[in-house]
Amino acid sequence: MADSILSYKVVEGISNIMKKTVLFEKTERIKTIFIGLTLCSSVVLLYNTYTNIQIENIMDKLIKLVEKITNSKI
Repeated sequence: MADSILSYKVVEGISNIMKKTVLFEKTERIKTIFIGLTLCSSVVLLYNTYTNIQIENIMDKLIKLVEKITNSKI
């Protein structure tokens, strides 16, 4: 009787370990997806920052040009 209880516990322990490995595989997949989304959002953020800086530079040049035109005498 003790042997049947022991073998049942061994089988239960092995099945629990197998369930945990499936859980680890799922968490690895979620981790990979999270890293991918983080990288994509970082690239988009850097692109937006670059674009905003370029727009600010163009606007500064445009303002200086308008000031130069309005201050010039015809």
